[in-house]
Order: sequence, then C-alpha cells, then structure tokens
Amino acid sequence: MTGKTKAPKKDPWRPTIVIDPRQVEALAGLWLTKEATADILGVSRTTLFDRIKNDPEIEAAWVRGRAKVQATTMQGLIQSAKSGNVRALMFLAERICGLKETVVHEGEVTSRYVVELPAEVPARDWQATFAPNTTGHTVN
Repeated sequence: MTGKTKAPKKDPWRPTIVIDPRQVEALAGLWLTKEATADILGVSRTTLFDRIKNDPEIEAAWVRGRAKVQATTMQGLIQSAKSGNVRALMFLAERICGLKETVVHEGEVTSRYVVELPAEVPARDWQATFAPNTTGHTVN
C-alpha cells in the first residue's frame, strides 16, 4: 500500500458544479445560513456542505465572510457605545469584559401558594358559556 487515497470516481454524465469562493464569501457576509446560500447559488445543500467541508478555499471563504460581518457588527456596537448608547455599552461590557451583573437571592421561602385548576369543561359547554355576544345586548 502506498498511502495514497483514490479520489472518488466521478459520474462521467454529471457535470462538475463550480462554486465561486467570492460568492460564498459575499453570501456568508450577509449572515445567511448555509442552506440559504446553497439555494441562492443554485446548488444542492449537500453539495455546498460537502464543498465547505472538503475544499479549503470554499471553507476559508465561508469563514472569512462570517468574520467580516462579525467585525462590522462589533464596530457598529462600539460606535454606538461611544455615542452614548447605554444598551450597547452594557452588551459590550458583558461580552468583552466579562462584566455581568448577577443577583444572589438569600433567605428562605416563607410563603407557599396553592393553585387550584377548575374542573375540565366539555368544549360545547365552554363555547356556549363564552361565545361572543352577537346580539349587541349586554349580558349580566
């Protein structure tokens, strides 16, 4: 055995599907799912999944597109925080700095509540009781 693996035999009647890495990167940059990307490219989902898994160029394009949109989103959050957006600032503090407010409840529970559910009412009876008033008269 030489250590080489044979490439899978291709069906001579089936054309090779070409997937452009630039298109994959652009669609990944829109934060589309792989399924939506395959649909837009006009290839089967299995084909795209296999290419991302087995073709380093396609995989790198997918990762690069995702990273670009993450970077753009983060820059927008940072700009919003700098402009005084408190929610953006809190989000960044939690995610980047690890600052998260935690509430610790101490003490013991002294109250207990009992919830009683009414008996089951047949659908016909319920509908008769709670049917909309179509006569315009007020029911007391």
